[in-house]
Amino acid sequence: MAYIPKSKLNIKTTNGKEFRSVRTKKAYVGKYMQLSNGKLLIGSNPLNPGGELEPLSPPSNNLGFSADVRLHQNLKPEVSLQLGKVKDIPFAKNTPTEDDYTNGYFIRYFVKKANQNTFYKEVSKEVYDSLIKKKSEYDVNLYQPGQIKWAIRGNVRNVNKSLLLKTEKRYPNISLLYPKLDEFNRAETINNQFARQGELYYRDEPGREYVGSYHIHPTKGPMVGAFHRNTSHDRLIFAEDLVRRNNEVQPTQPTSTSTLPEGFIDISNTPYADTPTPSAPSTPTTPSAPSAPSTPSAPSGGGGGGY
Repeated sequence: MAYIPKSKLNIKTTNGKEFRSVRTKKAYVGKYMQLSNGKLLIGSNPLNPGGELEPLSPPSNNLGFSADVRLHQNLKPEVSLQLGKVKDIPFAKNTPTEDDYTNGYFIRYFVKKANQNTFYKEVSKEVYDSLIKKKSEYDVNLYQPGQIKWAIRGNVRNVNKSLLLKTEKRYPNISLLYPKLDEFNRAETINNQFARQGELYYRDEPGREYVGSYHIHPTKGPMVGAFHRNTSHDRLIFAEDLVRRNNEVQPTQPTSTSTLPEGFIDISNTPYADTPTPSAPSTPTTPSAPSAPSTPSAPSGGGGGGY
């Protein structure tokens, strides 16, 4: 082997728990040379280097087996060994208790990858606590723990939307993790609410915006009026639900000429589950023969047109 300049290597000592000989596969104890390219060689004499060393244990699935991983493992064996022991972050769906329903809210826990603004995972309180306390169980450098207060009673959609927007300042795109704003909401009529511009639209007239008092029925959703009543009153639809429904249903007929807010399409001609199924059309009658056209009279001398 060619001479290795001292500027290209670093001489270290291993205790036999880190590396083994590539040739003999036996654990190695003693001095070794770490080259600038990550390669490890037995001994301390650059004029007469020994055989090559490799990590005693292969990298775990947490790190992978790429060339970059192997290079990092050789350059930073202590860090690599520690990362090889950490566990994957398990997913967990936080659910409310009866006491939570009494309080009207509960706490949900999540993690965010430190190097990504779109990677989030909901986790248990145990995982959250482990990361907060910086235990070695999980990679505390890669995952940032977080929590959010989640409303489960009352007008939960507006409350949770506001809470998510507030949390977005510290955790960008956290709303991607919680798209269903009324998740875990217990069915009950919510009275005396007020819709501002851009919040609600008439369910049967999606191009028509509704601003004013409304209530939320447990099965029919938002409806016109501050309180529910037995007489007929219009059903409404939240703006985000309208957009979601538009993305799921493709209209089969030309849309109406009504003016819609940006990002909306007219779905007034699209059937839905709560719309009665139209009866079969009656058999058309045979049209009678057209009568002979009458002879047009001569035009008067006034201004023409008007057709």
